[in-house]
Amino acid sequence: MLSGVNKEDVLVMDGADSLTTVSHEIYGGVVQKGVNVEDINVGDRVFDFSADRLATFQTVSASMVQKAEQGDVPEELATLPLAYATFGIRITNNLTRVLETNCIVRSFHRDRAKDRSKAPGSTLDTLPTSRGASYLAFDVLDLYRQKERLLSDYLLTATSLYRQKLIPAIGPIEKRNLADFNKAIAAFTYAFATKKTVIKYI
Repeated sequence: MLSGVNKEDVLVMDGADSLTTVSHEIYGGVVQKGVNVEDINVGDRVFDFSADRLATFQTVSASMVQKAEQGDVPEELATLPLAYATFGIRITNNLTRVLETNCIVRSFHRDRAKDRSKAPGSTLDTLPTSRGASYLAFDVLDLYRQKERLLSDYLLTATSLYRQKLIPAIGPIEKRNLADFNKAIAAFTYAFATKKTVIKYI
């Protein structure tokens, strides 16, 4: 079982948040499934959002789960949910277009405007995210509990972009054992170009 360490976990551990759950993004193996679950099987490796306490057994909604594929890097998959599967994907893409347009209008570069209009809209600037910036517009648990379908769709989109190599995994990745969890929390930094810690606990 792997779990990414995030700002939300640090706030909980520091007592700065009323929540008591950590382990918001996980990677692991399926050991049981519900009777109505069709696309996920026991033995599958999966990654998804969660809201637990670093438990070795966690129950999650099947609609929130993405299956790992051969060639996927487990530690990288454990970094995808919070970094990309929120409103950040669409907000960043939309803001990029708006900001470019405003820049063009203010500078009166008509030729440049013509060139920009032909640029592909699928380009996603991931530099802020790779430096530790967060685009979270809502509390993660609010999305998890109230917007499950929306969050699931975003994770599906993020996974597709990752496998097409249109977005990178968050890194550099530092893997630590569960025994070092408190040290990982203490060493967490909001600085740009920082590492992403992934906890292994089973």
